Amino acid sequence: MASNYSFAIKIIFEYLIVMAGFFLLYSLVWKKFEFSREEYASSLFNFKITLFHLMTVVIVILDYLWQTYFFMFLSQIAIFAYASVISFVNYRKFGKQHKFLKFYFASMLLGLAAWLLNLLVASYLEWNKKVLIDIGVINGIFFLLILYGVIKVTKIK
Repeated sequence: MASNYSFAIKIIFEYLIVMAGFFLLYSLVWKKFEFSREEYASSLFNFKITLFHLMTVVIVILDYLWQTYFFMFLSQIAIFAYASVISFVNYRKFGKQHKFLKFYFASMLLGLAAWLLNLLVASYLEWNKKVLIDIGVINGIFFLLILYGVIKVTKIK
């Protein structure tokens, strides 16, 4: 019975991780895809986001079938690589007006580094706990930079 819960938790956790990556990417490109003032019943379930849900389900199923996290790692590396490029372009265009963009770019690079290191640890270092702790620190800095940006951007003047 406990293994069934463990299985369900792993599947849900992977699903949420992959969706978080897609939402992060979407937060960088949404203005390019929202051409009009479309009204959605839910920001979590509209046509564009449904594509992310479907891709995430495919990734989770592939990882389950092959008993690996390779597809999750690969998807997150691709997402963070693309997000890093977009963040860099935004920083180059608007960096002087929006100081947070350099932090956002740095956080995307940290996220990309963390996912690359996760793949290396899983593939070559047999989930070495010491290295995983270091990756956790990188992830912590990543999330703190994002939090800092959200606080700065949403601060009432």
